Amino acid sequence: MSSFPKEITRELCPNYDGEEVSLFSESLSLNERRMDSVVKLEKTKPELFHVEFEKNQSDMSKRAFEYFALTYIKFGIKSVTVILFLEGEGEDGWKDYDLMSGDITVIRYKYYAVYLSSHNYLEYIKKDVALTPLLLFMNIPGEKRKEVFQNCIANINEKSTGALRDELTAMATMAATLKWDNPDWINKGFDLSLLRRSKMILELEKEAEEKGMIKDAKEMVLEAIEERFKGKRDVD
Repeated sequence: MSSFPKEITRELCPNYDGEEVSLFSESLSLNERRMDSVVKLEKTKPELFHVEFEKNQSDMSKRAFEYFALTYIKFGIKSVTVILFLEGEGEDGWKDYDLMSGDITVIRYKYYAVYLSSHNYLEYIKKDVALTPLLLFMNIPGEKRKEVFQNCIANINEKSTGALRDELTAMATMAATLKWDNPDWINKGFDLSLLRRSKMILELEKEAEEKGMIKDAKEMVLEAIEERFKGKRDVD
């Protein structure tokens, strides 16, 4: 999200109308955790756009509401949360979180759910190159995975250069590694030093270090990603 805020916002934010965007990463303390970076939509009344990647739907409605409540209380800015589910299929759309007191609905909060497994990966090949890593979380037949991954890397090399190319290559490689249990052909010829320079990977490594994980860089990053996608984290 922090690496490609405009591209992700344009693709996923349900109320995006072409506004300018900027990163918003002020500290939001809750149980000594940090808030994720989010995007600020520069409207007359600014709004925040927050994306979460999750492996399953466990307790996500409540967590999405907590993000909204904490940002609104602290900063007076409304936020929209989009959850990208990496497992399970469903129809993208608004989901409700109801806070009940007996039979009374005290609060009804909506967040937007995106089920990547339900998306057509062939369509994503044609989209902005910054969205390429998302494609690798979709349902791709086993016999097509190597071809699709190689096409993604070729697309990244053709349409991006320098630091952008390196970041996308690292993200795509880690996405495929996580989704497909690291088949041998993913890392063949891959420059592992790209992982050390990737913004996303460095953020995940830092998170792993803070949790006391003492492992080699790649294993530590994978464990941090898996932990993040389990859907068991509290609000940052």
